Amino acid sequence: MTDEQHIARGLLAEDLMNNPAYQDLFTIVTEQMSKEILATSLDQAEERNSLYLTFHGLRSFNNLINSYRTTKDEIVARMDAEHQQEDD
Repeated sequence: MTDEQHIARGLLAEDLMNNPAYQDLFTIVTEQMSKEILATSLDQAEERNSLYLTFHGLRSFNNLINSYRTTKDEIVARMDAEHQQEDD
């Protein structure tokens, strides 16, 4: 993937992460899943594990989106530094 493609993907990820609807939805879903996990009884191990794996998947998805944004920021900073060196 080129720097430009990473930047484009990072910008899309940033837009998504800054979207209030996404933020609200992610918070609501993860809080609900957390409550459901805590509400399971000891003998509901299979259900609890399924809920946990789904919860973990949601958090991993969110972390991946954040990593796209971080990668974009790092590439832009590197490119800015390279341009600054060229100007000096």
